[in-house]
Amino acid sequence: MKKVTLIFVILCLALGMKAQVFDFGQMRAGGGLSYVDKVGNLGINVNGVYTFNPQWEAAAAFTYTFEKNNVSYKLLDIDVHSVFYEIMSKVNFYVLTGLCFNFYEMETNPADGVSTPGSGSDSGLNIGAGINYKLTDRLNATPEVRYTLFDAAFYRFGASIQYLF
Repeated sequence: MKKVTLIFVILCLALGMKAQVFDFGQMRAGGGLSYVDKVGNLGINVNGVYTFNPQWEAAAAFTYTFEKNNVSYKLLDIDVHSVFYEIMSKVNFYVLTGLCFNFYEMETNPADGVSTPGSGSDSGLNIGAGINYKLTDRLNATPEVRYTLFDAAFYRFGASIQYLF
């Protein structure tokens, strides 16, 4: 119930604040690190963002989690950001929603000692929030938290550095 309340508050804040121009009309691309709580390990990501107007952005990202306990994930995210501002012109807050496509690989070791590889995929819904912080005229720092709803849902915490084109 706490998760639902937090998500509701974030969405209300997003709809209630006035947007201003941050980096309208520019594309951003970058990479960073993510922590996936379900795997309990770090991953690396590459991402890109396109700003349609001061309120809306489209984003795509690919995250590869390092193997832990014989499981690794490859996550493809396609999101929409609803952008709003707070306090300073260098800071851009957003909420996100979108789709996540999960490609996983695992290796099981049954009692007979024979290793059995397995893989699969599923898809789900992303919800979350993040911040764009302008480091320079061409660089952003972007911390983000998201909750991905699958049959076995998980959180991701990440940060990336993006170059503004």
